[in-house]
Amino acid sequence: AYNSYIDTLNSAQLKDFDYIEIPFELLHYDETVLERVAKKPLILHCASLSLAGYTEPSDVIKTAIKKWVEKTKTPWLGEHLSYILAEKLDDNLYEEYAPGEPYNIGYTVGPVMNTASVDHVIANVHRYEEMMGVPLIVENSPLYFRAPGSTMTQLEYINTICANSPVELLLDLTHFYISSRNFSFDPFAALET
Repeated sequence: AYNSYIDTLNSAQLKDFDYIEIPFELLHYDETVLERVAKKPLILHCASLSLAGYTEPSDVIKTAIKKWVEKTKTPWLGEHLSYILAEKLDDNLYEEYAPGEPYNIGYTVGPVMNTASVDHVIANVHRYEEMMGVPLIVENSPLYFRAPGSTMTQLEYINTICANSPVELLLDLTHFYISSRNFSFDPFAALET
């Protein structure tokens, strides 16, 4: 994943990596980042589509994501499987914990995990894959609480989405570990499942 550490890696160290993951939101804010990360093929990661949410991102954001999909030649577009929207509201509106950051996406919030939500996510996957021209890959979000109305575990929810759509899973191990601690499940047994 892109961070300032990437700039310190030499070509011998970079050979151990296949891709560098870069957030769309960062590129959207500062196009010059592309010059610094063009050392390896890029994976575009996004927090602006809100696949599991019901708030449609603006046309400006969707157009900008499409532009960066094409410009980075990303083989797929990563997106969080959560309620999240990272629209920049005001140049001077920053949360206290992230002064000067171009976007504050805050915490990802796990969606209501039930069959209606599964159907909604699958419809969004199809729609955005067609719109963006690349496959989507979903990332598990950390779970802090069980959303009211949920009838599935996160494991059942993600497995159902992946089994019934073309989407693949980007397994964030830190998010997975946080969820296992918050919900007292064995992460190794869950990985096997």
